Amino acid sequence: MFRSSRPRGMELERFFNPRQPISSIATSDLVVISDGSSVRSVTDFMLTRFRRIPLVTNEMELNGLVTITDVLDFLGGGRKFRIYKKKAKGIHIPVQHIKIEKVHTMHPNYSIMKALQTFREHGRGAYPLLHKGVLKGMITEWDFVERMVEPVDVRVEEIMTANPIVAKNDYSVWDATKMMCRGGFRRLPVTDQGILLGIVTPYDILSYLVRGERVSSHKLESRKVKDVMNRYVTTIEPEKSVTEAVELMRNKKVGGLPVIEDEELVGIITERDVLNALVF
Repeated sequence: MFRSSRPRGMELERFFNPRQPISSIATSDLVVISDGSSVRSVTDFMLTRFRRIPLVTNEMELNGLVTITDVLDFLGGGRKFRIYKKKAKGIHIPVQHIKIEKVHTMHPNYSIMKALQTFREHGRGAYPLLHKGVLKGMITEWDFVERMVEPVDVRVEEIMTANPIVAKNDYSVWDATKMMCRGGFRRLPVTDQGILLGIVTPYDILSYLVRGERVSSHKLESRKVKDVMNRYVTTIEPEKSVTEAVELMRNKKVGGLPVIEDEELVGIITERDVLNALVF
């Protein structure tokens, strides 16, 4: 959901030339895989902090996309779990069985303004850049945020998402995984009576699932979120500036910060909140 009004001081031209091609800030050095790569090998890449990986042919033509949420979905969080149960090889099946086939893309010559309009229209966190079907790069929300170095006099509380969806500390990992896969959440603050205890991300759950010799839904059902969450969470206060929030995100390499007031969780500010606040 996008706000009907955005704070002054977040004008796009303060940070970017709106007419500049999106390829000028996109990531061109990508990790790519083929259809025949196993889900396990993709998982290993994702545990080195890749959220999404393009599938390509030998000619670098885009053949699909797989995200960390697709892997969680396959391992028990959503509808793709039925594929896991039917396949004897489990996590070692080819990734083509769980990939996204209809991928929203952009042309490398899209202007920064047009690219931002596309982000808002479709609500996705990243888009492959294609020229004549060939993969040239990837533009992500993070590519924007890490370049927003111009200070602004805008408070976190003006653009944060208030009262975010949370996981309770006694939820099972299964519950949190389903919330992420079905609700499209990249991170869930974990609370107890409104007090922030930690945060759980797809990365945390995937790390837990691949430990040991066998991945199973039992591991999701039996373990509590409090046992797999990250307890060392970088937070920010609502009266702090968006500039401070962006600096924290860059320094800590995180895409979102829980917002705390008097030890209670009051909101969350993410890459998407920052991009949605840009005025153009």
